[in-house]
Amino acid sequence: MLKQKAARGVFWTAFGNLGRQGISLVVFLVLARLLSAEDFGLVAMASVFVALGRLLADQGMAEAIVQRKDVEEGHLNTAFVCNLVFNTFFAGTVWLCAGAIAELYRLPDLELVLQWLCLVFVFGALTPVQEAYLRKQLRFRELSLRDLIGVALGGIVGLAMAWSGAGVWSLVGQQIAQALGRVITLWAVSGWRPKFAFSRQHFGDLANFALHRIGTQLLQLLGRRGDDFLIGFFLGATALGYYVIAYRIMMALLQLITTSVRSVAFPVMAELQHDRERLQRAFFGVLRLVACLSFPVFLGAAATAPELVPTLVGPNWALSVPVMQLLMMIGMLQALFIFHEATLSALGRQDLVFRLTLWNSSTNFLVFFFAVPWGIVAVAAAYMARGYLSSPIPLYLLHRFAGIKMSSYVAAIWPQMVSALVMVAALMGLRCWFSSSFSPALSLTIMVAVGAVLYASLLALLSPSLLNLWRDILGQALGRKAFPSNSSA
Repeated sequence: MLKQKAARGVFWTAFGNLGRQGISLVVFLVLARLLSAEDFGLVAMASVFVALGRLLADQGMAEAIVQRKDVEEGHLNTAFVCNLVFNTFFAGTVWLCAGAIAELYRLPDLELVLQWLCLVFVFGALTPVQEAYLRKQLRFRELSLRDLIGVALGGIVGLAMAWSGAGVWSLVGQQIAQALGRVITLWAVSGWRPKFAFSRQHFGDLANFALHRIGTQLLQLLGRRGDDFLIGFFLGATALGYYVIAYRIMMALLQLITTSVRSVAFPVMAELQHDRERLQRAFFGVLRLVACLSFPVFLGAAATAPELVPTLVGPNWALSVPVMQLLMMIGMLQALFIFHEATLSALGRQDLVFRLTLWNSSTNFLVFFFAVPWGIVAVAAAYMARGYLSSPIPLYLLHRFAGIKMSSYVAAIWPQMVSALVMVAALMGLRCWFSSSFSPALSLTIMVAVGAVLYASLLALLSPSLLNLWRDILGQALGRKAFPSNSSA
């Protein structure tokens, strides 16, 4: 039953995530053609502080509810009250500090942008516990509906404002409308309604996991948004805009691949945390699937970046090409390691995730600081190098606390990596053959088609059991008996 629920969860989350990311990506690409690099950079600066406030306001209570085995009504009500109080407090704090932040960046327009984005706090207070309630029940169809409606509403508002000449305010309006749409939809599909009751006992039950979780998320924010802060401060909004375009494409691919799997894997593995053998089988099954998708997508995007960027966002963004190529390399690594951290969290070892994130975030910020004087390409290169040099640490933690053997780990991903590398070599050869004969869009179309066929063919040859694994997941997701499979994953 758990396997079928998990498969259905992956299916619905993937469906919603694909729709959400598809809509979001289309809207982003259109906005990139209508707005300037400075517009994107300005909102990116504001988003650093909004994300910080939202993270502190959430306190990690939602994840604690999902991880906890037995959840009572008092846990839900206490978490809701905490979210409401803290979101209100931080919304007021950011609003009052907006002027000082604008002076720090030497950008007067940033003050109003920050103050309007404080509405995101207000709407954000009403969603985390409702979402955790649905995730705990593995009701991912409703969560997917929430995401689709929210991103669609935000996209409509953002595009309408951009076409009317609103400039940077179209990006602000998009975020506010998206947050509002998610609140309305989530409350419509969830049967749980909060009571304004705070319990010290229930707060204590959630606090230990939540404190480690918020500490981890705070450090993740430092590591992931430290580059935005430093680039904006030292190099200005325009340089940050070029960096953000490349980073946004990388994150769209990363979320498309990992969000569906992680959203389902965390609660499922939390259920399996006391059954080490089943947990390991689930881990390797997901690892194979994530590698199967992430390796060709990220390596292929890096190889085709000179054609991909002008085709998607226009020739004006050529400065984003080398940045994107480097970020794709770290995106491929993060696709695997996001799931590693989810596994440790499901085992209740949030303390290990916190320490790991402390190392990653502090070293990220350090390399960003030293690299930023050399420009946005140097920042991206430093980001990539630090990630790969630190990669043995989480692998060691998985081996020690989850019993994951490195020989089994390598065996699970080597066919995907070899197939993807051969594909990249073929794409580079195609580019030499094309020379300047074709337009970027036509070249990209041919390269994607050839790369997809070559990768799939090689993978079917090197790892035929992956096909059985995909068929089994599809059968479970559609509510049918699993297809015959020889896969042991």
